[in-house]
Amino acid sequence: MSLKTTKNTNYTGTVSVDDKPVVNLYYSIGEDGTSSYNEQIQDRTLYDANKVAVKKDISDFRDKVEEV
Repeated sequence: MSLKTTKNTNYTGTVSVDDKPVVNLYYSIGEDGTSSYNEQIQDRTLYDANKVAVKKDISDFRDKVEEV
């Protein structure tokens, strides 16, 4: 048996409309260069009604974390 530990850098974001959370965003980058991304839609009605703006915020989040 052995234990392996790794260091990850995690980023989270929330896209909101009228102070209501619409999408939660998660991005993790491992010290070995691997990464993972996940998004959870919290309010489908607000997401659908504001899809263009929400998708822009999601894209901005991904661009920001990938700069690191």
